Amino acid sequence: MKRTFLVLFVLGMVGSAPPVSSVATVTSGTPQSQSFAQDGATEYPPGLSADGVTDPLALADAHREALGNTSYTVATSYAFRRPNGTVLSQGITTTRVSSGGESFYAVTSQTQSNATRPLGIGRYELATWANETRAVTARQVRGGEPTYREVSRERAPFEPDTQWELLYSAFAATNTTVVERFERDGTALFRVVSTEQPRPELASVYGGSYSLVAIVDSQGVVRTLQQTYRTTFEDRPAVVSRTVRLTRLGNTTVERPDWYEKAVANGTTNETR
Repeated sequence: MKRTFLVLFVLGMVGSAPPVSSVATVTSGTPQSQSFAQDGATEYPPGLSADGVTDPLALADAHREALGNTSYTVATSYAFRRPNGTVLSQGITTTRVSSGGESFYAVTSQTQSNATRPLGIGRYELATWANETRAVTARQVRGGEPTYREVSRERAPFEPDTQWELLYSAFAATNTTVVERFERDGTALFRVVSTEQPRPELASVYGGSYSLVAIVDSQGVVRTLQQTYRTTFEDRPAVVSRTVRLTRLGNTTVERPDWYEKAVANGTTNETR
């Protein structure tokens, strides 16, 4: 039961937008110009001030609204480890989203150690393509033959519109502060960091240790986010790390996969059986 819970847990993390073979590090690169944020001199996106995230829901909504009319690519990775570095599970999901968000193509891959894999599943891959009305998936387990099927649009895995839920929960878990404002390629960006501790009411969820670093632009779009916290698995400590990285804003295309017809045919067959 505990191992099954782990799989459902990490699938939920992956599906949220995400879920690399190692924990990624969020960096801002080399800013073209840099200045520390000052009250009265800087305009902040909704839900953000010099004191940090003041309204997690407003910031998540701003992120969602700003991405509503542009294309983008988002990569979400996770790693589930013991404190000594032993990997229990890890994975990455990359999603390409068209302008408007109705069409997307997501590919996820995750691996699990011998100690955590249920039913012998050591590697799992899933791809999803969807447009306004249809959705198809390709699934491969343990390196076997892939299976294709059509699914209802409402049940399409990795729906990008759910990304805001991940952001809301991440920012709501801790107090934060803005440590710097800088510009990159003419875009104003804010580096937001946590106070290193979860909110008291969430301490039991995050094991009393929580860290968050995010880069947010002036529209509220969260360009990068790294989240790390402690939990337990089989009554032993474990560390969860998750990274979200948004790229190719306004420069992402979504094409129908070459296995689309196979999936549609299998979906029709399954429905008539």
